[in-house]
Amino acid sequence: MPTPGLEYTDVLIRRHRYRQPIRRWPPFVPGYDVVGEIDQLDDGVSGFWLGDRVADMTVLGSNAAYCTLRGDRLTRVPPGVDLSRRPH
Repeated sequence: MPTPGLEYTDVLIRRHRYRQPIRRWPPFVPGYDVVGEIDQLDDGVSGFWLGDRVADMTVLGSNAAYCTLRGDRLTRVPPGVDLSRRPH
């Protein structure tokens, strides 16, 4: 299951101050970025394996239960990277 972040753009969308995505992609699912593990791979994807932890800037849609992402846009997330957001 993906782990979406909460970005400033998401806040603007929820406050109805960033309406463009709502008009372009109904039904609208918010979510600017995502980190998760690969649970399926298409035959054309190379360089990744099932279980790899990856990130993507989806701009929309990362708050869905599952995301279908393009392999050429994924970034590998190193082991040990803490996904919690802690204030400094």
